[in-house]
Amino acid sequence: MATYKEIQGTAVQSLTSSTGTEEGQIWYSTPAGNLKLQANIATASWATAPIMNESRAATASFGTQTSGVAATGLITPVTGSYRSTTEKYNGTSWANSTTVPTPRAYVNGGGTETAGIVYGGDSGPGAGISSTELYSGSAYTAGGALPNLYYNAVGTGPSTATITVGGAGYPTAGPQRTVSTYNGTSWSANPATYPATLTRGRAVGDSSNAFVFGGSPNQTTSNTWNGTSFAGGPTMNVGRENMVGFGAVTNAVAAGGTNNPSGGLTTSETYNGTAWSTGTAMPVGKNVSGTGGGAGTASAGLAFSGYYIVPAITLEYTGAGVGTKTITTS
Repeated sequence: MATYKEIQGTAVQSLTSSTGTEEGQIWYSTPAGNLKLQANIATASWATAPIMNESRAATASFGTQTSGVAATGLITPVTGSYRSTTEKYNGTSWANSTTVPTPRAYVNGGGTETAGIVYGGDSGPGAGISSTELYSGSAYTAGGALPNLYYNAVGTGPSTATITVGGAGYPTAGPQRTVSTYNGTSWSANPATYPATLTRGRAVGDSSNAFVFGGSPNQTTSNTWNGTSFAGGPTMNVGRENMVGFGAVTNAVAAGGTNNPSGGLTTSETYNGTAWSTGTAMPVGKNVSGTGGGAGTASAGLAFSGYYIVPAITLEYTGAGVGTKTITTS
């Protein structure tokens, strides 16, 4: 009988990983103390979910795929007016929640359904908003004021460890490079600056460990943040702004958005902590979720609403999965 080494040309390796890298791989898992077989590697997919109660764009979004939140934002089709409402998604349907104290758009959000944060944005030309509002799942309370009146900034993090980068300044200042962090009570202007001016990008992580990517105009750049300074990251495959972004600093998804003059995008790409890879395309068209909302992880994400999307569509994202089996003698 031929041995595994004679068939495959190599011996079974001892590895510390719990999953393999290719279908059919066999290895000895030292933590588990047994042989493993990589049965399959499934591709990522998007699925259409129940629509929102109200269409909106440039909204604050946070939470998970089965516990997502959309707060305030532009009324779409765009009228120049703002939503004052909050909606929550439970994995099955959207339900109306508490009114947002300060209606706004081009605004950031973060955290969870029961410990969320909404901050920055604008309420009309020349009317930047510095206020922060904390969401408990049923009510909003006032938080600290941002150091600057910026909208279209890039923010990420829970309500106790938030970072916001860049944004366009009021009343006449253009795109910025500034950094501010929030500790659950107050904002602090950080002495660090982003490597370039930044608006309309996305970020994942928190105030001590973040990953920032994309932005206007059609940026392909990404940068990592260690709590003190930024370092250059890998180039994205497609320059995009106003996209949906969700996940973690070593496992993120960027999807949709715009790339002028190409217009609305349906493409997506994934980041594994080292490089960007082309992902699964979204199933709907022009500018889906461009300035819309995103939440969740790279395994179970949520994208919703956006310009030109009426009624407000919801998409659930399932990341690429792996199937690993333990090899036994029975």
